[in-house]
Amino acid sequence: MLRTATSRPGTTPLLLNRLPGEAACRPEQKDPSFIERVREDYLSDPVTPYRYIGYTSSGESVNQRWKLARYGTNDLRGAWQELESPTLIGLSGPQLCAPALQYEFEDGQPRYSLYIQTACFEPGGVIMEADSTDGVTFWGRPEPLVTKASVQARRPLIGVYDPSYSRVTVEGRMHDCLTFTGITRMNPRSPHEAMGDIYLMLRERGPSRAGWSEPRLVLEMRDIMFHNQPRHVKEGWCVYEWCPEGTQVIGLDDRHYLMVGVCFLPKGEGCDGERQRVFFAAADHIHGPFVAFARPFEPADERGENGHPDTVVDWENQVLEVILQERGRRLPDGRGAPWGLRHGQVDLQLFRPLMDEAIWRRRHGLPDEDLTRHLCDGTCSTPITRMATGDLLPLR
Repeated sequence: MLRTATSRPGTTPLLLNRLPGEAACRPEQKDPSFIERVREDYLSDPVTPYRYIGYTSSGESVNQRWKLARYGTNDLRGAWQELESPTLIGLSGPQLCAPALQYEFEDGQPRYSLYIQTACFEPGGVIMEADSTDGVTFWGRPEPLVTKASVQARRPLIGVYDPSYSRVTVEGRMHDCLTFTGITRMNPRSPHEAMGDIYLMLRERGPSRAGWSEPRLVLEMRDIMFHNQPRHVKEGWCVYEWCPEGTQVIGLDDRHYLMVGVCFLPKGEGCDGERQRVFFAAADHIHGPFVAFARPFEPADERGENGHPDTVVDWENQVLEVILQERGRRLPDGRGAPWGLRHGQVDLQLFRPLMDEAIWRRRHGLPDEDLTRHLCDGTCSTPITRMATGDLLPLR
């Protein structure tokens, strides 16, 4: 039986050592994406001798003006030193932010790929790709990697945004994996109200240099049980804010694919700045469907919110490490609660039984269940032992 958690996994703030003048003009840091360099690379680098390099959107929420910032650290939970800001050549857009980084080290040379949105608060946004040999100067490719026309969607898209990169094993072969949000609707009178779903595309790694697969729908907004929905608005108890975003997929094994992302809780008037939460979703196949099942981290401020996670798996210690953005309660004009970064972690042994339960319920036509309270710090027996007899795991 699953043991009920007494509290959710906690997070701790990251100390960011800012460059002179940067904190005053760009006080907020969000949309983290970080890469882990190979030992040969960072030990031979006299300028940036850091194991981890993190990229963020740096700016202010009040005016929604952002640029990319760059940090280095040797400990994900330690102090991060701000470095020279990235230079983007051949890339532009009204909301050019929310970076997703890919890193390679071949024949003694590093290679970086940047995936980035051009817009999210207006229609027509695309996902661009840029290349770099030093992680500082990125040269944009001439054509977008993903546009609304790239997606064969049941509901026509008006734009795409917020890519995230990871590597996953599918049928024994390693693949690059890119997820993003496809926007289906946007309120022209209130552009901070958009609806959309999560898409995924793959590219097999190896000498063949295969191209990206066609994007596939893997998680619909309407299927996230703790996400705000248009029907909640019609029922009069929810103010709709935004669609799911900031997703990334981690392959635990060939039967357990974990998605982390951002949902928006169904809350009423006066709750702006309180709705975003990191969530987990599960699938037993890379193409889903993914089933949302938990929200692992509560904000440190009960009137705050968290979101846009990036992850790394510590396979040796069986821990999922998460860097996320978080802010406390906002003033009515939106000021007073800048986005910052925090670190959290969850034991991998907790995931598989909860993932199995969520997938099994969906497959057998049962309502999705919010399993948040079962994220605990002890051992959990697998629900499969119960499923074999046709019984549900006792969750209540």
